[in-house]
Amino acid sequence: MQGAVQPARLIRFATFEADLDSGELRRNGLKLKLSGQPFQVLAILLERPGTVVTREELQQRLWPDSFVDFDHNLNAAINRIREVLGDSAENPRFIQTIPKRGYRFIAPVTASSGLVEEPPVPSKTQKNRMHLRWAMVSFLALAVGLLAALWMRSTRPAGSPQVVRFTPLTGDGQKKTGPLVTDGVRVYFNEWLPDGRVIIVQVSLKGGEVIPLPVALKAPFIQDISKDGTELLVANDEGAQGRSLGAAHRRRVAASGGNSTHKLGTLRVGTLGVRARLRGVCSGCNPHPLQPGA
Repeated sequence: MQGAVQPARLIRFATFEADLDSGELRRNGLKLKLSGQPFQVLAILLERPGTVVTREELQQRLWPDSFVDFDHNLNAAINRIREVLGDSAENPRFIQTIPKRGYRFIAPVTASSGLVEEPPVPSKTQKNRMHLRWAMVSFLALAVGLLAALWMRSTRPAGSPQVVRFTPLTGDGQKKTGPLVTDGVRVYFNEWLPDGRVIIVQVSLKGGEVIPLPVALKAPFIQDISKDGTELLVANDEGAQGRSLGAAHRRRVAASGGNSTHKLGTLRVGTLGVRARLRGVCSGCNPHPLQPGA
């Protein structure tokens, strides 16, 4: 719907502003006490700045067919205007008296007049379109926010691990020493025997019987395990000569304890490594020592 067209008249002079439509006079934005006939007289003078407006014309426009004392009322209105504007008849800055004729507004004025179009009132269809547009913008903003949150969560560094439960793996009372290594099924570590010897042992990740892993070394110490879980890095304590390293190769070790059979390798000891050839050993039995090169 097209907006209505309304006239707008605003006249400025010095620090004053006269709104001829609302009948208000303001100074520096503050409304002054000037209304009624005094404001109407000022409005007529402002409409024709620099031109003499006769007393007769003022009478015809403001006091037509009136039997009141016109001269007294006009003089009172002019005096009230001059009082509000801080003007004087002897040294006028705004309203000049023309003897026996009338009055003239002598200050420069800036008039703002013309047609101002009021903003159109949106129709129901336009309102619905605006609401739909805002809903789509809000949805897109929400979607972008959710995607940003998911991206930040996916790229955030993982938190520190927490212990949620503890499962005992051994309970035979023997002294254990690390490091501990695992292939994902069993854990391998060293155990001190009562006679002072050190052996390599294994136990299921679920716990159970500790099973010695026969190694043809006098003092084997486990060090690490390969990524695929098929080789153990073993060090042998050789006294004053220090420790030598070797690799023990395993093809398979059963995951369960009890009476199930475990496949252990016959070790072949070399200068840089230990390799294994499989043969069966029954868990629960005393495993036979494996000799180098067997």
